[in-house]
Amino acid sequence: MWTDIDLKEKTISVTKTLDLQAKDKSELFGETKPYNSTRIITISQRLANDLLFHKKHQNQNKIALNDVYHHDLNLVLQK
Repeated sequence: MWTDIDLKEKTISVTKTLDLQAKDKSELFGETKPYNSTRIITISQRLANDLLFHKKHQNQNKIALNDVYHHDLNLVLQK
């Protein structure tokens, strides 16, 4: 999720898992397995720049598609 990425500090926090077989939206995200596998990963400046470019592109698509855009989960990569 974009909320797990800090482009200024160049880190990604691994804080949850995504269950693609969840029955409803409330069950999509869960705890990491095992619990202590939560971690912070440092990324390069180049990757931070690429993610920023991707986020801007994603936001442009949200605006352009308006009501047709149904990916409101704040995911970095979407299917």
